[in-house]
Amino acid sequence: RLGGLPGGTQTVEVRAIGYLPAERVVQLSPGAMESLELSLNERVVELGGVKVTASSIRARLTPFYDRMRDAERGINHGYFLTEEDIKRRSPAFLTQLFDNLPTVSVDRRGNPLDDVVVGTNRCRMTVYLDNIRIVGTLSGADEKLNRLVPPSHVAAIEVYPRAVTAPPSYQALNGSCGIILIWTK
Repeated sequence: RLGGLPGGTQTVEVRAIGYLPAERVVQLSPGAMESLELSLNERVVELGGVKVTASSIRARLTPFYDRMRDAERGINHGYFLTEEDIKRRSPAFLTQLFDNLPTVSVDRRGNPLDDVVVGTNRCRMTVYLDNIRIVGTLSGADEKLNRLVPPSHVAAIEVYPRAVTAPPSYQALNGSCGIILIWTK
């Protein structure tokens, strides 16, 4: 509705997001209230192309499988859990995967969400999640692995009971306690 406009010929233009603009020339009577109906046509916008690059989990985990193969040949001293190993164990909590690994234990704290994986001398192991160091960065909550990632999201795990046995890129500034590398799907 249009009102309070001076009489005479006027151009009315209407715009709305997602529609083509429309305009109409109208003849208005002085001081009269006029009604006007306009239909807007949808604007079809073709977006530019999008390039999506993806890699398979297997390709992303190539370094894991290389290190696991080295361990089988006696070159590496880590312990390796594949996705198949994890499925076979069917853990309710991530820390259950560390039970029965040499020189690694789980400090059970009553609530499974608060359990912590520790190495020799009960020291806190350094944990990397998808190549990002997480233990030592979240004010103590980071050591509680069961709060970080569910077992169903884990593709592979590497455990090095002593930092010196871990791959060189994970040894720096990690002290003498072990290293855990967790790889998600």
